[in-house]
Amino acid sequence: MRTDSDLSAVRWHAGALNNGLVFGATYHLCTHLPRPCAYAIGHAGTWLAYQLMRDGSRAIVDNLRVVRPDATERELKRLALLTYRCYARDTIDFIRSLGMNRAELEPMVEERFAHVPPFRPEPDAASVEAAIKILQDNARAAGRTLHVSLTIPMTTVGLPGTGTDEIRQAIAAGAAFDIINIMAFDYGLTNASNMTDSVKLVATAAKNQMKTLFGYDDATAYTHLGLQLMNGHTDQPSELFLQADFTNLLAYARTNHFGWLSYWSLNRDRVCDPSVPHAWADGACSSVSQNAWDFTKIVAQYNG
Repeated sequence: MRTDSDLSAVRWHAGALNNGLVFGATYHLCTHLPRPCAYAIGHAGTWLAYQLMRDGSRAIVDNLRVVRPDATERELKRLALLTYRCYARDTIDFIRSLGMNRAELEPMVEERFAHVPPFRPEPDAASVEAAIKILQDNARAAGRTLHVSLTIPMTTVGLPGTGTDEIRQAIAAGAAFDIINIMAFDYGLTNASNMTDSVKLVATAAKNQMKTLFGYDDATAYTHLGLQLMNGHTDQPSELFLQADFTNLLAYARTNHFGWLSYWSLNRDRVCDPSVPHAWADGACSSVSQNAWDFTKIVAQYNG
């Protein structure tokens, strides 16, 4: 725990080194000196900062010790100084970039990122399904079962072509999905006059696609479908889920015995604070009138 004397020391460093004079001089040097000269001054200046700002340097060493528990004290101190110097170089490059045009900026960016490994694209769906098959086979050999679900965004006519293609690739690879979880929102309310009927149409279309893909009957197709909703405003202005919609869809899920009923998301299950601005589909509240956990209490009643 810090004492008052510790805080006084920190304030002294902040007042001595973090002030307009230092920042003004830094800006002037970075914009008027050649970049190698600015780097050299930053290299020396960060050594001085590392020595003078002892509390800050100790804090960096302590943080590094958490992620590098096997490192020696000498190595941790070296990494702490390197942290200062990386920050200095980033600051120099940022200040210099403010007055650069694209032709001047691109060589600097290319130099800074020359050490970064080339981008590796995500594996295609076939590779993912093959990996799932290997993992499920390994689990089976060990006397266990690996349960896998696949979440797919929906359209007004059910699963999109990319979704059905991925399912076909899984079937071809021998990978098994316990649940195909359909995100029954964000497709735009154009297929019905209300959210309850809209979701029912989308889910029915997905159920029929599941029958075609897997050869299921109606009941089996429903048990392998997860129904995921979104409370309050969605990302589509035409969509709005109220508590009544969740209640109606709870009854619908119970009637057809969906594999699960869920929603996006728990952290939005509260009314928005009217004193601060919020996005249309805010990540911290539902944007509708409600009591805390209204939507959760409805979904939690589902037991298949």
